[in-house]
Amino acid sequence: MAEAKKTAAVAKTEMKKTPEAAKTNVVEKVAAKVEKKAEKVEHKVEQAAAEVRKTAADIKTAGAKTAADIKAAEKRTAVAAKTAAKKPSKASRPAVHKAAKSAKAAVTKAAATVKKEAEKAVAAKEARAAEAKQTVVLQYLGKEIPNSELVDRAVDAWKAAGKDEAALKEVKVYVKPEENKAYYVLNDGEEIGSFDI
Repeated sequence: MAEAKKTAAVAKTEMKKTPEAAKTNVVEKVAAKVEKKAEKVEHKVEQAAAEVRKTAADIKTAGAKTAADIKAAEKRTAVAAKTAAKKPSKASRPAVHKAAKSAKAAVTKAAATVKKEAEKAVAAKEARAAEAKQTVVLQYLGKEIPNSELVDRAVDAWKAAGKDEAALKEVKVYVKPEENKAYYVLNDGEEIGSFDI
């Protein structure tokens, strides 16, 4: 009988502890769910970061990208960030929001890096195109006249009119070999004339 009383007392004590144990158990379950959600978010962030790195690598290997390509890369990274930050359950929101914010920051930073790299590549391509050597030579009836000579003669006409070379903004030269003449229009009609070629 003493043993039964002892068991009953232990049972009452356990019953009193059970709500606490249940609370602890629920907290542990919620914490486990939060950890799983956070791991999922981290995984999505890693995927988004991999996509950003892939986009950056594509830009570097493909040379220069156009503005449309840059915008497309920005859209892909924004979509990846939004996907990574979808609404979590109420219990796991604080941890998931924290992870999502850091993910968004990482994706935004990576997108900015990609954009800078793309702009550098576009600028480099434009610089290479501007540096390309250009030569135009008019050949007609045994004569060879380089493009630069025609432009230089039009600029000389501007100077001969007593105008400052720094004020010259536009030079247009029209060549008419059948008349053996070149016509020039300087600064959108400010000076018009011709010379023999």
